[in-house]
Amino acid sequence: MKLITLVSLLVLGMTSFAGAQTRPAEQNPPGPFEKGTWDISLTGGTVFPVAAADARFYNFTLAGGKYLFDNTSLSFELMGSYVEQVNTQESNAMLGGFGILGRTHLFRFDKWTLFIDGGGMVTYADHEVPVFGTHFNFVGKAGFGATYELREHLFLIGGTRYFHLSNGQIHGRDQNPNYNGVEGYVGLMWTF
Repeated sequence: MKLITLVSLLVLGMTSFAGAQTRPAEQNPPGPFEKGTWDISLTGGTVFPVAAADARFYNFTLAGGKYLFDNTSLSFELMGSYVEQVNTQESNAMLGGFGILGRTHLFRFDKWTLFIDGGGMVTYADHEVPVFGTHFNFVGKAGFGATYELREHLFLIGGTRYFHLSNGQIHGRDQNPNYNGVEGYVGLMWTF
């Protein structure tokens, strides 16, 4: 839970910083992610465990958001995951979640941008995730990535994130095995 709060504060700080960076129009021509632009993205990815974790997530995410400032957006996400838990075949799980994600494009080149992003979500699974955990969990994630303009209003998007899943000790410390991993993802993003 502390991680989700920290990531949320970081995202809000990024949006404030990006909103304060204003330049005359002749120095900073409008880009594909200017204030008021909307986007929709579809991504797929895998979360690889770190440390002693023994599960792998296969994620599919639909997100839609708005650029509140030039190059900085806030999106709502829906995520579906298949969780392969190595202990036993019967413990594999289907997981669904929803949450928010902030993104700031820090550098813009001809067709490329480099960005940082982060956010959090709540999830529910049909089996305990991780094993001996709970069905209900929180996810915090933060990382970096890039976009490449394929054609006007269509972008290839991809990146990597730190991925943390925990129930925030809502059932006590003994029933809070957490999961830490590195997520790699790729997909398409449309702007309008």
